[in-house]
Amino acid sequence: MLNAGRERGFQLEGSWTARPWGTVTANFSRSDGRGDRFDERFLELHAAPDEGRAWEATAFWDEGEDGFSSIAGRRIYGASGTWRVDGRWSIAADVQRQEATREFALLPAIAFGDHYAALTTSRAGLGSATFAWERSTDPLQEDPALATDGRIDPRRFLAGIIKATLSEHHEATLFFGQRRGGRACTGGTCYEVRPFRGAELRLVTRF
Repeated sequence: MLNAGRERGFQLEGSWTARPWGTVTANFSRSDGRGDRFDERFLELHAAPDEGRAWEATAFWDEGEDGFSSIAGRRIYGASGTWRVDGRWSIAADVQRQEATREFALLPAIAFGDHYAALTTSRAGLGSATFAWERSTDPLQEDPALATDGRIDPRRFLAGIIKATLSEHHEATLFFGQRRGGRACTGGTCYEVRPFRGAELRLVTRF
């Protein structure tokens, strides 16, 4: 999402549905502001053969740069899949990898990589349980001045997330483990996530 006070840009997106197999989506975005540029090219393949089948899968590729976050270049790719065991239970797996270079004003640029994997078990009407693992050599997770050879020691993050549907209007989420800090984006809205270690219980009520 653009910041109207400091950015100008555009976004183009198109999709094609090949029934009964699935959908192809392509997106190109760019914004410029105060000497910084955000540039992204995204391609997603979503396979869901015949409605009502027991599985569906998605693969994506993303490449670009983000001067607003000091990212000189990045490439992200991953895949996810869901298998419905019966009418109520399902199992989902998600794996992703990022290769990027982060620039610093007074230090050499550092290349880093991120790996992410998650496994979720869900039951309709009851909730879900997720185990998530992440490995990162992003210099923002450590003081880049400590990198004597231009490399950062890996940081690992493990977390469990349990979501429970309490009623039609109430939901509870229990998080325990480690949460990586940084910027996160959902549905075109970006926000900063604070690093966290411990347990957190969140209750949501919808009227």
